[in-house]
Amino acid sequence: MIALTFLKTWILTFWSTLNEASPYLILGLISAGLLHVLVPSRFILWALGKAGWQGALRGALVGMPLPLCSCSVIPTAIELRKQGASVAATTSFSISTPETSVDAMAVTYALLPTAFLGIRPIAALLLAAFVGIMSEFASGKKDSSNKTQMNSRKQKICQVCGLAAVGGHSHTWLTKLKAIAVYSFDTFFRDIVSWLMFGLVFAALLQMLIPENGFSNNWLGDNQNLQVLLVILVGVPLYTCATATTPLAAVLMAKGMAPGAVLAFLLSGPATNIANVFAFKKEFGKKITTAYYVSLLSFCLLSGIILNALWPWIVATFPQYVSLPHGSTSGHEHHMIGMNADEGFSWIPVLSSVFLLVLAAKVLLEDYVFHRGSGHDGHSHGNSHDDCCD
Repeated sequence: MIALTFLKTWILTFWSTLNEASPYLILGLISAGLLHVLVPSRFILWALGKAGWQGALRGALVGMPLPLCSCSVIPTAIELRKQGASVAATTSFSISTPETSVDAMAVTYALLPTAFLGIRPIAALLLAAFVGIMSEFASGKKDSSNKTQMNSRKQKICQVCGLAAVGGHSHTWLTKLKAIAVYSFDTFFRDIVSWLMFGLVFAALLQMLIPENGFSNNWLGDNQNLQVLLVILVGVPLYTCATATTPLAAVLMAKGMAPGAVLAFLLSGPATNIANVFAFKKEFGKKITTAYYVSLLSFCLLSGIILNALWPWIVATFPQYVSLPHGSTSGHEHHMIGMNADEGFSWIPVLSSVFLLVLAAKVLLEDYVFHRGSGHDGHSHGNSHDDCCD
């Protein structure tokens, strides 16, 4: 009976969190599809040609909105490097892309204080640029990209149909809309669904098991900067995507975790992957790889400490932006048009949650039971493909 009650509470908590996030997640998925189909890949390759701090900044800015999951960004970055992208741009791109994808930012708005809509992308941008600069510095010489190689690809691949583009190759808007839907709710969703479901389920479990103020009414509450170090140590091996990390961070913050520790967790989880260290080392060498991870983890630690120091000022200056959006934890909620029950549209989050659960079940069954998944071959931004269908 106790187990049944526990399971029921767990499911209800999971459902509540999913209802908060699902409409925004769907909007994020659609935005990812729009970016994939409509943003010319030639612009991305051009932007990654610069070296030095300009290359690092460009790589960070270009990577931030792109719909690449954390599990595929390192192979993508290595491919870009082979196409002639600079060390600074490549390493910066490899961090910013999984940190602040559009779907992750949508879920951030749904589950975290509004202040994190500014704090998270700014910190990710600075982190990516810093790592890019330090990685190139570690190479021992000023890197220069092979622009001739980048501009002389023999074959152009269409981002809509995936076929080689020839003269006059074009698609109707209806075909493009279909390609957007396929990428949003199949290719890209397939990349993040496992970690997303894990994040939501585990977040519900943490919400039940961790007592209220579990991080503030003990020695951890008196050592907020130690919290930053601890979550980095947890975030490195955990390695979830940015979207899946968000509900976990929301629960931890609701239980009293320091905001700086929450930020460090949001930065370190998606950016680090022990499994990819070897691939990175093979392409860039030991010195650059060491600089990459040391500068990354050092920045995560420093950014968390700085936010802890600044948070009292942020609370005093912008009190309306620091409340958690969970009604159960702060009494404050975000309202999306048509999502307020008083407006008569309370079914929108419910239908969104049902849609995502059905889609997740379909994708997971195809991938793990029937082995019919489409894999990761839809990430044309990560390849040297030009958009031929502007």
